[in-house]
Amino acid sequence: MKRLILATAVCCLLAACDAPGNNNGNSGGGGGGGTPLQIITTALASTQVGVNYQATISATGGSGAGYTWSVVSGAMPLGFGLIDGTPDATISGVPNLPGSYSFTLQVQDSLGATATQALQLDVIGYYSQPVGGKFMFVLDRSSAMAGARHTTMVNSVTAVIQQLTDNDEFDIATFNGSVTYLWGSLMPATTGNVAVALSWLNATTTGGVSDSGNALQTVCAAMPTDLDRMFLYIADNPGGSMTAVQVLTDFPAWWQPFSHCDLVVLNLGGGAVASFGQQLAALAGGSYLAI
Repeated sequence: MKRLILATAVCCLLAACDAPGNNNGNSGGGGGGGTPLQIITTALASTQVGVNYQATISATGGSGAGYTWSVVSGAMPLGFGLIDGTPDATISGVPNLPGSYSFTLQVQDSLGATATQALQLDVIGYYSQPVGGKFMFVLDRSSAMAGARHTTMVNSVTAVIQQLTDNDEFDIATFNGSVTYLWGSLMPATTGNVAVALSWLNATTTGGVSDSGNALQTVCAAMPTDLDRMFLYIADNPGGSMTAVQVLTDFPAWWQPFSHCDLVVLNLGGGAVASFGQQLAALAGGSYLAI
């Protein structure tokens, strides 16, 4: 009888050890003996500069509770945020600069187990179409464009200019109560001219009024009509001697000679400037981007 009781006890002990949920081995970060903790999102969809982006990052395993997330190497695009969640985290933001952003995410569960996953987010520039031809950049450097807005504008213009070749031509004009040209005529995008342009661009400062109406009228009168694309950066509604209504009324006559030119209006001033920028782009049959 004693042997039977002992044998029964041993069998019960062995069965308990083999029962689901009782893993005495190394779980590899399983956080309590379940399936190992892992991030199951391995790729991210690409996005475009100026577009609101959101992606879900999912994890599974470990304790299944209390997941906390962090970036442990590399960097997401400037201004992006990472929001904790179980089992999903969210990354979101509006990218300002094109490029491939590589970073590694880590998730940690409530028991301290961790897992990592390397990810890459590709941000396409404002101008996803091939860059080439004759270009004019018209840049607001009024007080409304100060700080981070000015940095964003300079970086985005730089990204386009660096794509140009010797066969392309370009010039830059800035406005803040008066119009200032880099050269005053289109110049070939040689290595030397590109270097001069980027140095000049990075030395620009902000202050004064956003008189985009006067700037557009002046530039349209001065530039050759065979332009391929004109980029207008704005951070405020028109000031100075012309109101937004006056600019929108008179602009079609200024633009009429540029029948084959694409106007790209880039608004860094937020919603208050959106209506003007959108209407201006529509009058030219062009494009509008909020960045």
